[in-house]
Formats: sequence, C-alpha cells, structure tokens
Amino acid sequence: MVEIDSSGILVEPLKDRTAEEMKRAYLLLIERLKRAGLAPEKHVMDNEVSEELRDAIENECKLELVPPGCHRRNVAEVAIKTFKAHFIAILAGLPTSFPLRLWDELLPQAELTVNILRPSHARPKVSAHTYLFGPFDFNRTPLAPIGCETQCHVKPGDRGTWEEHSVDGWFLGSSLDHYRAFRCYIKSTKARRVCDTVQFMHKHITQPALTQGNVVSKAAHDLIKALQGKQNWLGDEQKHDLKQLSAIFQDVAQRTTPDAPDETKPLPTPRVQPPRVVMKRPAELQLDSRVHLPRVEVQETEPEEPEEAPQLIVESGQNMPKRLQREIHALRADQDHADEPPARCTRSRMRKASSVSSMARAMCIAAAVANCCIVPKQTAAHLKTCYGQVWTLMHSVTVIMSDRRT
Repeated sequence: MVEIDSSGILVEPLKDRTAEEMKRAYLLLIERLKRAGLAPEKHVMDNEVSEELRDAIENECKLELVPPGCHRRNVAEVAIKTFKAHFIAILAGLPTSFPLRLWDELLPQAELTVNILRPSHARPKVSAHTYLFGPFDFNRTPLAPIGCETQCHVKPGDRGTWEEHSVDGWFLGSSLDHYRAFRCYIKSTKARRVCDTVQFMHKHITQPALTQGNVVSKAAHDLIKALQGKQNWLGDEQKHDLKQLSAIFQDVAQRTTPDAPDETKPLPTPRVQPPRVVMKRPAELQLDSRVHLPRVEVQETEPEEPEEAPQLIVESGQNMPKRLQREIHALRADQDHADEPPARCTRSRMRKASSVSSMARAMCIAAAVANCCIVPKQTAAHLKTCYGQVWTLMHSVTVIMSDRRT
C-alpha cells in the first residue's frame, strides 16, 4: 500500500491470495495509517478484487478501480517496483547460511529503510517516514545489516557455569519497542530473541574509495558529453565526497603518527669548504714560421691567451706513399666542399661526422713522412677547439710536401 501525500510504502506479508488473507492485511495497513493520524478518503486499486475485499474497502473509504489491463493508471505500480528492487538487494546481500524461510521477518526493517530514503510528496524536504511517524531516532534504534550473522550474549542467569557466554544467530532487525535492542533468530533453539548485546560478524568491511574503474567510467562519460557539447555532472558529487573522506582519514593519520623530519629545510653548511677546481681552456696551436701561408683565405678569429702548444717542424721528406696521397686527396675534397651543406645519409655527411679523427690520422701520417716532431696527445686535445687552424696546418703540410716532390 502507498500513501500519496507522504509517499510512504507500507507492506504486510500474506500467507496466500485468498480473500480473507487479503482482507486481514488491508485492515492492518489501514489501522497503521489511522494511528499515524491519516484518514484515507479514496482507495485506487486494480480491477482484480474480490467482493469481500471490496466491501471492506468501501466501509473505510471510496473505492476506485483502474481500467482492465491498464496497470499504469495505478500509482502504486511504481512504488511496488521500488520496494521490490530494494528487497531484492537485501536478499542478495544475505549470507549463505541465512535460512531463506525467514524472509518475512526482514520486512519491518526493509520498510523502515526504504521510507527513510524516500522524500514525501507533500513536504519534499522530509522523508516519508518522518511525515508518517515523526523523526527517526538512530540513537534509540540503531540499524545494522539485515540477516547478518551475530553472536548473541546470554545472560548469567540463563546459562550454566561452564557454558559459553554467547550463541550463534542471525540479525532480523532492530526492535522498535525496546531501547537499543535487536531481534535475533537463534540457530540452536530456532526461536526469536530480543538481545541488547550483540556482536555482528561481518564477512568483510570495506572503506569507500574511488577505484580505477570508476575513474575510467567517469572519463568516458566526460568525453561523450564533451563531444555532444554538454557538461557531465554524473559522478562529480560522489568523487567530491570520496576525496573529502580521504582527506579526513589522511589528516587523522598524520595526527597519530610522529612528526617526520622536514625535508624542505636547507642542510647546514659544512665547516670544511670543498677545494675549488679551476678549469683552464686548451691552448691554441701555434704555427711555425717556416710553414707557408695557405692559399685559401681563412677567417681570422680573435686570439685567446696562448699557452704552450706542440709545434710542427718540417726537416726533410721522402716519397709520398699512395695511401697517404688518398688521405690527402680526401681531405682536400672536404675542404673544397666545406661551405656546401652535406646531403642526408650520404658518404660526405658520414665523413663530416668523423672529420676530427680523420684529420688527426692524416696529420700523424704526414708528420711521420715529413720527419716532423709532433706530440700526438697534445695535438688530439687541441683539435676540437682549433678546428679552423688544423685545416690551415694540414693544407700547409700538403703544400710543403707538394713543393718537395716537384
């Protein structure tokens, strides 16, 4: 039964679908509404009604039947779907050991919870239960998961000296007639008992958190709404509540843990200062006065402070071998095409990448043929910083060797 003004759902189990049983359930529900201070004026129901039930309804209020086969005209059909989904969710969460024959014992708390969650039609800011029976006192009547396994305490006068202090049972719901008491079904005696001390044996207790699946689902909804040019509000409130709950837990954890050292504070300055290392720039190559000037004009750079550098001294020469001629010819070809940018992935580009090592090898060969005095270690150290002067030096050596040969 659904009361329209309060939007409250009232349920009563039936043994069967006989007229007498349906009349009994109807009169009980009407009596509950009268105790809540409500007097129904019209009753709307389906076309399938017995004469006995019809007479009982007409004695209380006006009866109105919906057209045959048109159940959507009855407002109670939507409320029936709501309570059915709510009760199926409760049954799905029952432990496997719970005897399902006790389903009717779960109806009082199932009705209580669904009415607490439903807003009333007359006053949308209050729940349906508050509109019918007044505010619900959670302190007087604590709620717990229906059907949960429990350990029910046995009073000292009801147990032996060496007996256990509790017995196994299942939670059927809170006792509305008692202060902070629970209705339990005892497994050993197969009887109902009201207990004030109960231990709920939860299978597991989880902390609400935002899982990766929720984040991916929220991102997918945001993407769909963005493509449609709309804004997705689904999940924002839940995400905000979970973040706020996580921040509260983190704040409590930081208060209980000892203070950790602050890593942002600067470290103290050591008393002993580390030695200062001064890097000197490599010295430039100095040409000997006996080396002829190059024929190709070379752009002059501002000279830096000269230091001791290896000197090339040409004393005498011999016939140039063919291998040396090929090396010098390759170096001349590189110098002639130095201003042209090399193509990508060509032999010239690869030769350009290894020009320093090629020049060093050719310089050592030329110095060996010309009986020159040169230090290879110092020369290799100055090749990279004196790129232009090395080209000048190699060209000068080639010119001298060509003059000797002629």
